[in-house]
Amino acid sequence: MKAQIRKVVRKIALWPVVGRFVRIGVAVIRLPEFRAEYLARGQSAPISHSTSQLLANLDHRALFESQQLPTLLQALADVNHRQLSSDNDRDNLVQSVPVALRTIARDLHQLQAQFGKLEQDMSKASKAADTARLDLDAVKQELASAKQELGAAQQELGAAQQELGVMKQDLAGTKLDLTELRGRADSTDAVIATERQALSATRGDIETAAAGLREQEERGAALARQFDEASQALARLEAEARGDIATVKESVGYLLGRVEFVRREVMFEMRYGASSPASGEESLKADTQVLSGDKLEAARRDGLRLNLGCGHIALDGYLNVDRRALPGVDIVAEVDQLPFGSSEVDEIFSAHLLEHFPQEQLMRQLLPYYHGLLKQGGRFHAVVPDAEAMIRAYSEGGYPYDDLREVIYGGQDYDGDFHFNMFTPASLSQLLLDAGFANPTVIASGRKNGRCYEFEISAEKQ
Repeated sequence: MKAQIRKVVRKIALWPVVGRFVRIGVAVIRLPEFRAEYLARGQSAPISHSTSQLLANLDHRALFESQQLPTLLQALADVNHRQLSSDNDRDNLVQSVPVALRTIARDLHQLQAQFGKLEQDMSKASKAADTARLDLDAVKQELASAKQELGAAQQELGAAQQELGVMKQDLAGTKLDLTELRGRADSTDAVIATERQALSATRGDIETAAAGLREQEERGAALARQFDEASQALARLEAEARGDIATVKESVGYLLGRVEFVRREVMFEMRYGASSPASGEESLKADTQVLSGDKLEAARRDGLRLNLGCGHIALDGYLNVDRRALPGVDIVAEVDQLPFGSSEVDEIFSAHLLEHFPQEQLMRQLLPYYHGLLKQGGRFHAVVPDAEAMIRAYSEGGYPYDDLREVIYGGQDYDGDFHFNMFTPASLSQLLLDAGFANPTVIASGRKNGRCYEFEISAEKQ
């Protein structure tokens, strides 16, 4: 049908008068091509409300094409036929042409009105198409976002499936544990039943024991009362004993004072009485004697360290030397006649020894002698009374005179208990430098030791 209409339109377009209007109308409308193009485009996009209106307008145009346009063409064909039949009759033509023109003008006016309406519909359709494109873009963006959300959801689904697998494994293990626990529960029920029987038997024993316990509590209360009475009696005895102890302490203190007095009297008589040695007689020298041979040999291998004039205070790690064979003494010898050769000793230590020698003997004999015994790098280490600290404390009223006199001059109870010298850190440092020692260092000074203030000094042989 459409093909036939197109053939008819092409033939009419060749007519001399009407054909011109037909060609103009076809050129303006081009309705079939526009509709085909839009319908092809609409198949790939969702149909919006505006698109629905456009399709409705297109359906209206299709109705115009299939019904009204053929009528119009038929009218044009009649006009053309009348024109052809009246070509031989000019009068007829003169009469019929105005009528035909009026009819054509009226039809053209209707066509122009329809063309205007069609243009308005096409403008609306264009706007609707733009809106549809915007809707299509929004739909595409929503579709892309939905794809991303779908991908994330798939990943979450995968993770959830993995977790579900783990939970299934845990559930299987839990089922096994539950089965095992049920078995244990069954065995526990049997044990509980047995224990209940034992508990029933034990309750009787507990009641019996409770009765015995009550009896024990009563006995304990009686014993507590007896203990309180004994404590009171003991307190009385303790008070009496303290009084007796105080009396005994007073007696012991008196006896100790008498013993000290007798000791001093005996020592005085021994030194200055009729039994004392004659004036000018030299005191006896101690014979050198090694009491600990094994210890001496070990010290020769590991390093000789001497503690001179040790008395009753022997030191570990040293060869303890004194002129008396006291407990802990390893070598009996005079401190200026030691059984060692030159540069053989690693360290010489003495505590409260140097004050027993006069100044000249120290300077000329004893300190040079010790310097010669030491190895290169060996150390001389001494502790002596700190005369400077004692005199300062005495002048400030914090040190008794009797203590000061006895420390400076010695107790003088026996031949070796006399002091012939006193030192300060500066004076002894100078003596050591004069004897050949180097780097004298005062380790401590003004240190309280019993009734004495002392200082400690060290020097080395370079």
